[in-house]
Amino acid sequence: MSTALYRKYRPDNFENIIGQSQVTDVLKNQIKEDKISHAYVFSGTRGTGKTSTAKVFAKSLNCQNYTQEKGPCNHCDSCLNDYVDTIEIDAASNNSVDNIRSLKDNIIYRPSYGKYKIYIIDEVHMLSIGAFNALLKTLEEPPEHVIFILATTEINKIPATILSRCQKFEFKKVSVEDIKSRLKFIVENENISYDMDAIDYIATMSDGGLRDAISMLDQVASLGRISMDNLDFVTGMTSLTRIDLYLKSIFSKNTFDSLKILADMTSDNIDIKKLPSQIISRLIDIMYIQNDMPRQNVINQEKIQDMIHEYKDVDISDIIVKISDIENEMKYANTPDILFESFT
Repeated sequence: MSTALYRKYRPDNFENIIGQSQVTDVLKNQIKEDKISHAYVFSGTRGTGKTSTAKVFAKSLNCQNYTQEKGPCNHCDSCLNDYVDTIEIDAASNNSVDNIRSLKDNIIYRPSYGKYKIYIIDEVHMLSIGAFNALLKTLEEPPEHVIFILATTEINKIPATILSRCQKFEFKKVSVEDIKSRLKFIVENENISYDMDAIDYIATMSDGGLRDAISMLDQVASLGRISMDNLDFVTGMTSLTRIDLYLKSIFSKNTFDSLKILADMTSDNIDIKKLPSQIISRLIDIMYIQNDMPRQNVINQEKIQDMIHEYKDVDISDIIVKISDIENEMKYANTPDILFESFT
């Protein structure tokens, strides 16, 4: 069984954590100054490196050969057996009071290899109110050898009493340029043939989530080449050429052409629910260029310039609002294709 690329290229030191220097620099300095907190909250959108950073931080704290320059050595007894002293808990499936009480019973035992026993609680916002209350006292006065790292995508759901006892770190979305650089490194390291426009598109469509981008890359790579055609086939999306043709028909109010293009797209078994987000992304590209605002990684800019020149009186923001409303309705519709056709 092959290893998924996002697992194969999961960071094993601070230097491989992409786009989160505002977090990693502080954590490295805390290790250097020996000013480690007993509890942390890592928050941010999915796929930005929260759990990976927690694992690297945990390994660094216990590494017997840790250096500021190289990070954890990944070879000492503590690094090789980090799964013993680093306990990962999925709060989505272990969210009851009994689960937290069991944790409290076990934290009294000292670590086997390193200096600390580190508990990483993923999706911590899924804990029940009772579980949070059970965790509260432990967070307030944990044993000296215990550190908690709470990871969440919804920090607003964590009680203030918990947050006030933790150091909080916000993970931002990874920039498109950083994602492109990482994807290019992976495909070249894996000897996967690729087209740069497909790499650009994956990076743009991942919405700042590096893990999502790598997972999409892995899917497309199974077809042998990272190309726009293979990307469309695997993800159920449609090509930018068709998106541009569709937008032209909308701008010119040519209902017949709009329905024909839409019928062609659905006949190719695209995921109709993904179409609105693709169109909105393209409309945002147009809006930026229309207002002479800088926007990186816009594919086929010359086509956008032609549309702007030809349809300069079109209200782009109004179309974005309408398609956004339809996108929300499509989530619950039994016949989303008919709902989308009504827009044309």
